Amino acid sequence: MKKLLHALVVSLLISISHFISAQGKTFIYLNSHNEDNIGYLNGIGGYNIYTQSRAALVQYATLTKAKGAKQNWGSDHIALRAIAKYDTGTTIANTNAKNLCRWMSEDMGVECDPHSHETTYGYGDVAYFMNQLGVTPSGNISGFLFGQLQNGNNWEDYEDGIQGDSFPAYTWRPNVLWGGGSPNHVDDLNYYGCYKPKSMAEVNVHDATKQLTLVGTGCTIKMDDTSTIAYNMNVIHRLIDAVDNGTLPANGIYTQEIMCNEGKMRQPYFIPLVTEMIDSVNVLVADGKLEWAHLSEIFSYWKTTYDSVPFVVDCDYNTVIGLPTGIQEFTVDGLQFTVYPNPTSGDLNISVSKKFIGEEIFVFDLAGRKILSLAVSTTNFKLETSNLVNGIYFLKTHSSTHRFIKF
Repeated sequence: MKKLLHALVVSLLISISHFISAQGKTFIYLNSHNEDNIGYLNGIGGYNIYTQSRAALVQYATLTKAKGAKQNWGSDHIALRAIAKYDTGTTIANTNAKNLCRWMSEDMGVECDPHSHETTYGYGDVAYFMNQLGVTPSGNISGFLFGQLQNGNNWEDYEDGIQGDSFPAYTWRPNVLWGGGSPNHVDDLNYYGCYKPKSMAEVNVHDATKQLTLVGTGCTIKMDDTSTIAYNMNVIHRLIDAVDNGTLPANGIYTQEIMCNEGKMRQPYFIPLVTEMIDSVNVLVADGKLEWAHLSEIFSYWKTTYDSVPFVVDCDYNTVIGLPTGIQEFTVDGLQFTVYPNPTSGDLNISVSKKFIGEEIFVFDLAGRKILSLAVSTTNFKLETSNLVNGIYFLKTHSSTHRFIKF
């Protein structure tokens, strides 16, 4: 009896875990990167700028950790080489005797992403410099041009790993494309969501066979001297309201960055401004409307809990790549079971084989609670979903479980 009960429990857990997918979430993250013209290596003047920027980055990382925010830091080769050159002796006294990159990664929980314009050093070389500082580079490509070559390099070639140009013995294997830039940033991919872009020619087409996943930036939010908290929070509240009122599907995956310019972190206004921004966001985090996450955490959630379902909307809330819709058919021991449309915002149509007549179908929510049951008296019938809150549900028969989404 115990063995039978155990087998039933295991079977139920496997069944439920298999059909849980497309659980909606709204993520937010802080992002910054430096450029290859930042000037840290330009003699004594560059050294002075570096030490000022270092102090600002220490203050910024300390702040974000204290407030529970998640920060991605993209670095080009100049900054990493400056860290290797200057971070010695008393310079590292305020970073636990570690170089800046290693301290941010190990002590402050900052995710360190290679960033490159593919000029003097390519992405593989930048990842190598980061590795030499004692930090394993993240799997995130921090910035790429989506529709054209970048100094002769095609982001499609990053699929199988990026070999260093100057250090060919080193290969970096990324998972995430972040950015989706255009020349002078006039037509960037300001998207919410995640998917695997097929190619430069078909960047808005999802191709499940690809290695790299684009994690969207969302709409433009910047922390600079022209920023206002009111404007930035309006962008965020507008997104949350659209999900809450059904303008956007509740089971979508939404990704919003807060961009911070490393060159402006030395300005007196920066820390008070970003403090107020994080505090404002944390009100929504506490209310369950947002979740702080690193790029790699968003990717992991999309791949596992979200079942790698491609979903992208633009800043006007136009669907670029939508959730799977239409008819979903299942065959159970030769018996047909059809559910459509799925996802649905109205009634769910169910078609079954005649042998299902006389059985009961149960509806469970994600928590495993039985919501309702209905007797099968015909091969075609409807399930009213108007009284169901938006989310994922399961249709349970005697022999199988079938997922549907209400939005």
